[in-house]
Amino acid sequence: WYQRRVAEYIRQNTGIDNKAMEYDPNFSDPYTGGSRHVPDAGQGKSPALGTTRHFPATRVLTENIPDASKLIKKITEHNGSVNENSQLSGDELAHFEKIAKKTSEGQKLDAGDMELVAKLLSWDKSLVFPCLDLARSINKTSPDFFELQDKFNIAVTNYKADSTTCVRVALRFLVDITCQHTEYCVQNFVDFIAPAMDCLNTTDKKFVCMSLNKILHNMTCVETDQVTSRYLLDCISKVWVIYHHFHSRYFSYVVILDLLDETVILM
Repeated sequence: WYQRRVAEYIRQNTGIDNKAMEYDPNFSDPYTGGSRHVPDAGQGKSPALGTTRHFPATRVLTENIPDASKLIKKITEHNGSVNENSQLSGDELAHFEKIAKKTSEGQKLDAGDMELVAKLLSWDKSLVFPCLDLARSINKTSPDFFELQDKFNIAVTNYKADSTTCVRVALRFLVDITCQHTEYCVQNFVDFIAPAMDCLNTTDKKFVCMSLNKILHNMTCVETDQVTSRYLLDCISKVWVIYHHFHSRYFSYVVILDLLDETVILM
C-alpha cells in the first residue's frame, strides 16, 4: 500500500502517463520475465534444462599467500620449542628465510630446498602450523614442488590434529589443493575430501564452515557422477545446518544451486 501511494504521487507530480506504467510481464522480472537474459540467445541455440548453468562455478576459490615476515617470525619463535632433532641450525634458519622470501615473491623453489621443508613439516602438531603455511605458500608458487600424494598427506594428517590452528591452516591447504587438482579431488572425494567433514566437530565451527564451503564449491567446477553428487549434497547439507547460524550464506547457496543445476536428477 505504501509503495503504491509513493508511485502514484510520483506519477501525478511528474506528469507521467499512467498507461506507460501499466504492467508488462516481459519486464516484470529480470530472471524469469520474457526479456530476461538467455545464454546463447540469438545464436540458434535453445538452452535445455540442466545444461544452462545459471550459477556457473567456473572460477575455483583459493586462499591468499601468507606474509613472509610473519612466517619467519613465528617459525623462528617455535624453533626454540621443538626437540633437538627437529630444531633448525643457524644456517638452516638463514636458508629457511630465503625460502620464505622467495615464495612470497612468487619465485619457484628447487629440489635442494625439499630436505629443509620436510624437516619443518615433521614438527609437533602444536607447533607446526606456520610450517604448514610455508608449505601452502610453496605449493602456490611451485605447484610441482610436492608430489600430489604428498600434498594430500600434509593436509589430511594435519586437519585431523587436535590443534585448532593446525586444523585451520590444513583446511586452507586443502582449499588450494582442490583449486589445483579439482578433477582428481572429485575422483577421490571419499578418501580425501569427505573426511574433512569431521572438522565440523571442532569448536572453531565458523572458520571450518567457511573453508569447507570453498572446498565444496571447487568440487562443483567439474562434472561429477551421480554417486559423487549425492555425497556432495550430503556434505553441503551438513555444512548448511551449522552455517545458517552465521551472517554469510553466499557460498552454500551457490554450491547447492550449481550442483543441482549440474545434476538435474537430484532436484
